[in-house]
Amino acid sequence: MVLLVVGFFLVLAIRHNASTAASEAFDRVLEASALSIADTVAYVDGEVTVDIPYSAFAILGTSRLTRIFYRVAAPNGEVVTGEPVLGLELGPFSGPEIRFVDSTMQDEPIRLAAVGRYRSDATTGASGWITVLVGETREARDLLTGQLTANAVLPAMAVAICAFGIIWVGIRAAFSPLRSIERNLSQRTPSDLDPISENLPREIAAFARALNGFMERLASTLDGLRRVTADAAHQFRTPLTALRAQAELALEETDLESIRRRLQKIHANAVTASTLATRLLADATLLHAIKSGETRRFDFGALAESVLERTKVDAQTDGSQYAIPFDRPATPVWIDADATSLSEAISNVLDNAFLYGGGPTSIVLTVSNGSAVLKIIDRGPGIPQDQRDIVFERFERNSLFPGGSGLGLAIAKDVVIALGGTITLEDPPDGGLGVVIRVPVSTEGKRPGSRRRRHSASVLTILAALVLSGPWAVQPARAQARGAFSITAPFSPERFRPVIDALSARFGELDFVYYQARSAQVAARLSARAPVDVDLVLMAAPDIAVSITNQGLAAPLGIASLDIQSGSESAWRGELFALAFDPAVILVSKGYTAPVPTTRLDLAQALESARGLFKRAGIVNVGVDAVSYALASQDSLRSPLYWRLAAAFGSSQARIYNTSAELVEAMAAGEIDIAYNVPMSDVIGGGFTASFQVIIPQDYVLGLPWTCFVPATSDSSMASAVAGYLLSPKGKEVVSNVLWRVHRPQVLEIEEQKIALGPELLVYLDSIKRSNFLDAWFELVTSP
Repeated sequence: MVLLVVGFFLVLAIRHNASTAASEAFDRVLEASALSIADTVAYVDGEVTVDIPYSAFAILGTSRLTRIFYRVAAPNGEVVTGEPVLGLELGPFSGPEIRFVDSTMQDEPIRLAAVGRYRSDATTGASGWITVLVGETREARDLLTGQLTANAVLPAMAVAICAFGIIWVGIRAAFSPLRSIERNLSQRTPSDLDPISENLPREIAAFARALNGFMERLASTLDGLRRVTADAAHQFRTPLTALRAQAELALEETDLESIRRRLQKIHANAVTASTLATRLLADATLLHAIKSGETRRFDFGALAESVLERTKVDAQTDGSQYAIPFDRPATPVWIDADATSLSEAISNVLDNAFLYGGGPTSIVLTVSNGSAVLKIIDRGPGIPQDQRDIVFERFERNSLFPGGSGLGLAIAKDVVIALGGTITLEDPPDGGLGVVIRVPVSTEGKRPGSRRRRHSASVLTILAALVLSGPWAVQPARAQARGAFSITAPFSPERFRPVIDALSARFGELDFVYYQARSAQVAARLSARAPVDVDLVLMAAPDIAVSITNQGLAAPLGIASLDIQSGSESAWRGELFALAFDPAVILVSKGYTAPVPTTRLDLAQALESARGLFKRAGIVNVGVDAVSYALASQDSLRSPLYWRLAAAFGSSQARIYNTSAELVEAMAAGEIDIAYNVPMSDVIGGGFTASFQVIIPQDYVLGLPWTCFVPATSDSSMASAVAGYLLSPKGKEVVSNVLWRVHRPQVLEIEEQKIALGPELLVYLDSIKRSNFLDAWFELVTSP
């Protein structure tokens, strides 16, 4: 129990230290992100602008667990970009110092970093502190805290288990001498109470000493009982013999006066035998009480007064009159003793004072040097000094008073010594004899029993909390719902039919309903918190899917059976998963006989040349098509050739289409001869591959993730199971057939640069970043 309690608090301490270390580590990362954004803020033509670096969110997204939020505020508090309600509790502040606070966002605890930058406008002269706030949820911190705790606790537990085993063996070895003690005791006769003499270790020797002490006390008790028995046999013999002799003589007497004398002697011997029997029985009873050591706390003065009153009553019944003054303190004198034994001792001393004192008796109770001192003083002849050592011996009688038993003072001495006190004789100033009884006074203390009960209760409370908070806690099982299950994706119903058929065969209890919807449509409804009757979403725009997940609109799936690491590019937060990666390719008309461009540089040079063929180029409007915008932003991160290509398309007066599907149809119809960054799913899925050449870029190929997630509004208990099936190898084969008509076409046997799912995709969704990107793109592609 002690080890469990100590271990519990040790784990708490370790977890606290791990939490502090994890928080400090992640705060440094959060600080770097905030500072990188703060370094891009500026005043331009009287307005605050910011160009969020891609790395600002990329470094926060390395764990693939946390959601991120940000806000940039102008000096007047107006929101420039980001979440309007983020960190409002901080209020306006100035200064470049970084600040960390715990806050909440969308009902989730977050860690927030805030920093200010002073900027001024060279045109208008406007200036002030621009505030940058960046926050992240605590999943990665909690995960690292758990890992650090486990890394510290598990070795400690291993060492504790090994130490426990060693201690177990050591204790068994150390206590092996107990077996020799057992053999020693089992071979003894019942009357053999001699001390154990063994060559024992120090720890066992202490036990042996205690056992020897117990046997010594037991032997003392047995000796006392034998002594009482022997005394009784010896002492009763004389008065009983005298009784028998006097009775026989009385039977032979005929004279009434002689008979009367014989009866008087018989009565005297009977009184002696009765007194002796009473004293011996009292001696045996007190012997048992003394050896048992049982005590209780009581007022010594009240006990002495009750004994005095009882003794006065007994004396008055005999016809004697005594005035016995009792001087005692006004406050109780508490002692720990056996009240019965001490009463008998005081009674015996008072009886001796009445019997031998022959005059007034007084009693005084005081407290001195931690002892209660009771003095019983008579006015009798006293006891000579040479006889005071023997008056406490058993059966020592005063020859002048033959009626005594010789046990009174002996019993009193045994009782007082057993209580840790002393009994002595002294000479009072006015003559007579004083008997002084000293016993230790009691010290006020706590009741250990109640404390042990409180400690036991607290331990049980801790263990109950451990059991209820640990893996033994019972959680209510969630009932499986049966019925309709709705799915939405950007495919036509005919094209998506194989997925529905596969799911229906796998989950016969569900009625699958399919809705065709573009990524932007689904995102608009979910972001508006509008009712959406959808249980599973398939989406081709990864940045929009990440944005939805970052807003807390996706439900955690907890698919433990999948071979998908939470830190890989294929999953984020256990809520968003990649079904497949769609490569972006170049399309060239089959009528083009010159060497086709195989790299972006070749394509840019071809478009910039005077070849008439490539003047019929086509490009997708990245401001309209979400998938093309995601490819364009990722392309611009990897190579500055993207902007050269955009200018080259502009110089060739490329036609602009709203979607890549329209671009592929125009290519198949012969309206254009060249297209760039077209997803392979639109190329093969449309069935137009015979009309043009598919060129795999040799410099690098972007892999666009097709994502799936379950909206948080879904109430289907089968959502995780359905998503898990689609993410399994068999489910991915079905999705691959829908995307590319085959499981893995030869043209797709390439090494893509997969676009990772993570908060870094949110950078180009920032309103200012997106606006600047689209302005630059439109300027280039529309300029001849």
